[in-house]
Amino acid sequence: MTWIVSANVGGIDNPQNIATQNKGCTYIQHRSKVGMLTDRMSGKFYKTHWISQSNEIIIWVDGVVNITSPDFVEWCEKQIEGYDFCVPLHPERDTLAEEYEYILANLHKPYLKTRYGYEDWNEEIEAFRSGLDAPLVNPRVFIADTRKNACKSLLSTWWELIKEYTIFDQSQLSYLLHERPIELDRDLKVKHLSWTELNNYVEIVKHKELK
Repeated sequence: MTWIVSANVGGIDNPQNIATQNKGCTYIQHRSKVGMLTDRMSGKFYKTHWISQSNEIIIWVDGVVNITSPDFVEWCEKQIEGYDFCVPLHPERDTLAEEYEYILANLHKPYLKTRYGYEDWNEEIEAFRSGLDAPLVNPRVFIADTRKNACKSLLSTWWELIKEYTIFDQSQLSYLLHERPIELDRDLKVKHLSWTELNNYVEIVKHKELK
């Protein structure tokens, strides 16, 4: 059974709209805080570590993603055939270096300042220096075949990097997929998806205003 999984811990996002699917699936949106973690870190936990413990095809959608097409699950299952993990490339920036440049140049703006102004960006950039030319991925949506150990390893390692560095999860994932550190399975099969195609199945809405 394929699962659609999301999180909205602390009510940061508006209620999610999920079109009824033509292909059987289970939908779950996590809303409970995890232990002593903050609301946002709880969301990252569900996005990475929680999924790594499953044994299904998991379609992750961030809380700002609405599913508009009844064919979404069927399309996702076709994309993951022969792969362990599918994730779209970023629609606006090409590399991890470009993303860091964008963040540092715009960190004074309210949205980024509220969400990421307290993070130690210099520490993460230095740690990921070897991967600055990594293709930038945008994991608002991803497909994970957690029946495969290579995928489980990716997700659990991603969670460890989020805990160690910033909460900005797409930077850690971009680095991991490019550098493939020793703790990852080098045979991990990854497919890059296109937002041009994804937009036929989903829509992106805004977060609620952060206080």
